[in-house]
Amino acid sequence: MGDNIVEVLSKYDHTEKHYIGMYSDNIKSNIHLSFEMAFGGGGYAISYPLVEALVSLCLADLGVDLTLQKGFHQFNMRQMDLRGDVSGFLSSHPNAPLLSLHHFGTVAPLFPGMDSPDSVLHFMKAANVDQSRMLQQSICHVRVSSWTFSVSWGYSAHIYEKMFPRSHLKRPIETFRPWQRGRPTYMFDTRPLSRDPCEAPHWFFFDSTEQENEIVVTSYTRKFPRNMTSCSFSGNISADFIASIRVFSPITPKQGRKVECCDVEHDGADVSIAISGALLFLLHTFAFNHPHKMITHKLFAPLDLTFSSSETHAPSHSLQISREPPTNISHLFFVIVGSTRTWRYRRGYIEPWWRPNITRGHVFLERPPGRDLLPWPLQSPPFSVNKNSFATNIKFKTQIRLFQSLHESFNKAPKETRWFVIADDDTLFFLDNLVQVLDRYDHKKHYYIGMNSENVWSNAIFAFDMGYGGGGYALSYPTVETLLNKMEDCIGRYLGVYSDLLSFRCLADLGIDLTLEKGMHQIDLHGDISGLLSAHPQTPLISLHHFDVINPIFPAMNRQDSVNHLMKTARTDQSRVLQQTICYQRGNNWSVSVSWGYSVHIYQSIFPRNYLKRPLETFRPWKNVRIPSYTFNTRRVTHDPCEMPSQLFFDSVVVDKNQSSVTTTYTVKTASSLPPCLTNGNHSARNISQVRVIAATIHKMGEGIECCDVQNVNSTEILEVKIRACHKDEILA
Repeated sequence: MGDNIVEVLSKYDHTEKHYIGMYSDNIKSNIHLSFEMAFGGGGYAISYPLVEALVSLCLADLGVDLTLQKGFHQFNMRQMDLRGDVSGFLSSHPNAPLLSLHHFGTVAPLFPGMDSPDSVLHFMKAANVDQSRMLQQSICHVRVSSWTFSVSWGYSAHIYEKMFPRSHLKRPIETFRPWQRGRPTYMFDTRPLSRDPCEAPHWFFFDSTEQENEIVVTSYTRKFPRNMTSCSFSGNISADFIASIRVFSPITPKQGRKVECCDVEHDGADVSIAISGALLFLLHTFAFNHPHKMITHKLFAPLDLTFSSSETHAPSHSLQISREPPTNISHLFFVIVGSTRTWRYRRGYIEPWWRPNITRGHVFLERPPGRDLLPWPLQSPPFSVNKNSFATNIKFKTQIRLFQSLHESFNKAPKETRWFVIADDDTLFFLDNLVQVLDRYDHKKHYYIGMNSENVWSNAIFAFDMGYGGGGYALSYPTVETLLNKMEDCIGRYLGVYSDLLSFRCLADLGIDLTLEKGMHQIDLHGDISGLLSAHPQTPLISLHHFDVINPIFPAMNRQDSVNHLMKTARTDQSRVLQQTICYQRGNNWSVSVSWGYSVHIYQSIFPRNYLKRPLETFRPWKNVRIPSYTFNTRRVTHDPCEMPSQLFFDSVVVDKNQSSVTTTYTVKTASSLPPCLTNGNHSARNISQVRVIAATIHKMGEGIECCDVQNVNSTEILEVKIRACHKDEILA
């Protein structure tokens, strides 16, 4: 889709190094190859400076990681992505411009009654008219008949004989199948192919397109009968007689990632269809009871809401164009959902990052604190007790505690508030990084910013595109305002659904999808997570969670002391915390990997960055299920001295203002029992007891990597590492 590709790439700075694409739709493909590799079948883009450097080098070893861009699709049998009929996937495309499709020879033809080449040519008829809307899903309802319409522009239209919300319909129907069986299979949520007449849609496929003045009309026709009874839920009002659907959309391209809506109106035997866009309004009337009449259904961009996109990064198109005062900590309001039962020991995870009289927000309790919690500490966030439900007829009060807290926060927040940050009472935030990340986004638009779980099982059970409250998520002011206005209806629609999942569904029904930020960590893991923290992604660390179910993150410390210890470096320079820097002492054949403020690993072999950036699997999955367990690639813990590092952990930090430098010191906490690596000439690293890492006091800028140099200092037991800017096209291997 050339027009869409040009639009997307124009939002990145071509003078910098960029590697833009998408991983596979299939989890096992990413496990076997990489979650951070762009699959060539879906296509990927590389900026000119990167191509120049790539003549002899590899991307990860250059320190250039993949920027995920939804819209690139890899339908590849050999890569184990999708097989068979992909119409279900194409009918619920993510809310992102379609950029590419691949391997038409290994999936069924896109359109019934055509071969693959003809299907592609037919598909391009609509694309040649308006690429901005290709496969973009729009949903509307006919409430009199309890019908739901879902349009995948230029490809298909579905009629359901039941009312379904967007949070349900945005999940593709699983008409396709994976290359290998087993659950979970995909990197997205799906719906099963059903024979229930209330669940199964009437299918209409793209037939033709024409232009009427300032309107583009696409027609969709039924290619096969549904062969089911009508849905009793809707009063047996069948859509079997509908032969075709006409969709009216503005000739102007779809703007950005806004969700577009549609109207289908009828009155008795007549159907009236309205379109609103650029102040345009048309009416068409058709006889509803004629067995072969068309239903016409019109798309419009909502005039009262501006919706944001769901994307992994916030490149320049998400940035604020007209700069106002940058976002600062006073613009954030924290909504911490706590409990009197847990606050006594969880306050130790909140107080290290809370800044009294500076940070704004409350910890919300289900009842007034007892004597054991009073007097309330000044270093804790002020508490607020949830009032009686603002929603009526709610059976499960605990279901809506989060929304009670959000509602009360919205009423209490000062007028300059831009973002509401939702968190659990054991979420550890890195405030400077959080402020820096949120400043990239336009707070006047609808944003829902967070991260899914590290655990595939959790995402498969709940949702792959849900923000997890343990890692925290941020809602822009307009998003909270819109959400609360529709909250009571949404709670009634999803009785029995709780907290984060309820937020996700309600926001999805408003057309607001999750924007992913990799620095927010749910930590759905067990045991020793030092392997993960020692190979953090190249993105600012925003949050950590679940300290009560993982081991203390530093040896020989309890959980709360470990948190306080990590925050020593965070108070000095949050921009570098956990950022991985790699360098080599080639005389000894050593690789040194620094996770700033946390650990240093010394390997007795030379390893490239593309290997060391994968975390050692020191941890265990949240649930003991069959692989794949994680949404990232790992390295197995072994007993091979050439594969396993000597580990040193953060000990102290000193700031030298005269030298404009920060020195962090790392020491051995547990002596290694591994023998020397024979392949490197027996240059053992076991004698190294201390590593000093020197960095500039100037904070790390952006998400690019830094490089380093390493040398011995007056002793065979001490290493000194100096962090510096990488040289042009410097290779880490």
